[in-house]
Amino acid sequence: DLVTFGSFIVYDRHGNVLKFPTRHAQAILAYLIDQCGYPVAPRDIAAEVFEIAEYDSYASKRISRYVSELRSDLAAAGYSDVVIKESRTVKINKQRVSCDLYDALNGDKAALSAFHGEYLLDYAWAEVSEALCDLKEMVSKEGS
Repeated sequence: DLVTFGSFIVYDRHGNVLKFPTRHAQAILAYLIDQCGYPVAPRDIAAEVFEIAEYDSYASKRISRYVSELRSDLAAAGYSDVVIKESRTVKINKQRVSCDLYDALNGDKAALSAFHGEYLLDYAWAEVSEALCDLKEMVSKEGS
């Protein structure tokens, strides 16, 4: 289970908080969750998540290493098929995760009512997220 409302929390199969050895991996996972299964290029991860303005070979290698770390961390926890790396993109496998964001966007009333305006609080990029805008719009429609 993944929680995006408030702070980002990842739970393992036993309900324990999954700890990531690095914050880089967790930040990329949060970003991929936010992208709702849309494939993103490493250049986008560099710019959005890590605010790397110049995407050179050094930045490319760093992002590649971070994505590999994320996939390793998830595989070690038994989730080897959650992050899909394709030739030049990476994305979340939405069918393999349970997430408050996805439940709310799919019209689950309980999930939507659990959203109180706070979303991925640890990440500045989330403040302008398209998913956040969609959630806010859905809440305002529910209220009217």
